[in-house]
Amino acid sequence: MDSLPAAAAAAVAGHLLDERDLAALAATSRFWRGVLADPTLWRCLLRRRFGAVAEAAASAGTEPQTAATGAAAGAADGTVSPQQRFRELACLRRPAPQLDRIAWLDGSHLQVVTEPGSASGRAVRVHSVSWLELAARLPGVLPGWYRAAWRLRLQGNFAFTGGRIITRWLPAASEAGAAALAASSAEDRLLPMLREDGLRGALWQNAQHEPPGARTTLTLLSRAHMDAAFHQAGSGWFELHGGPFELAQPSIVYLKFHSPQGSTAGVVFDCARLERL
Repeated sequence: MDSLPAAAAAAVAGHLLDERDLAALAATSRFWRGVLADPTLWRCLLRRRFGAVAEAAASAGTEPQTAATGAAAGAADGTVSPQQRFRELACLRRPAPQLDRIAWLDGSHLQVVTEPGSASGRAVRVHSVSWLELAARLPGVLPGWYRAAWRLRLQGNFAFTGGRIITRWLPAASEAGAAALAASSAEDRLLPMLREDGLRGALWQNAQHEPPGARTTLTLLSRAHMDAAFHQAGSGWFELHGGPFELAQPSIVYLKFHSPQGSTAGVVFDCARLERL
């Protein structure tokens, strides 16, 4: 296959959407490494897996905007290549400062801080808030089993009344999924579609924002969960997990950490991610 015309080779590589398959192909020969060095190919892969917004951001040499900050979600100096952007999105991880929704990120209630122990060097610290809401959308998630994971640590004076980890997903090929992929996170009407009953911990079905094919898992968190985590990890980092779920086709996944009642304080969030099972 090393003698394929360039256009045919690019067409073959363009049908691979799993980053592991692409890495394996690049490792086979110098020819395929050269094919996979083409930025045009990676822009095509970005569009096919993650949507037009991701491709446009790579073409412009910028990072996509986040609803939480209203600014670039990382370096905005034009140095991120389409290949690097594809790999960043494919890792299914969002540093907390780059989440798409962060309620009360005003420097008083919640604040982005330098955090040496964080994987990205920055984290979101909760000083004190009565309504905690962090959310992210992950486009282009391939079929398989997953669970949501939120990495955080607790300070000695932490407060936590209760909350929940919510994961919602819908097929990227559906009408609602295609519309979401075509929108930026600030314009995505599905991101705030989760409404919860704070008293019973159950999800309210909102027909207006519940697209066909959407599925949801919910994991309740109590003060006892946090006390047990603090007893084991102290002020170190640990992860809280949502329930496992299976994707039968490429999907958009929405992650949400929500504490809608009581007081939350002294919690530092590092990142949200999807863990392959």
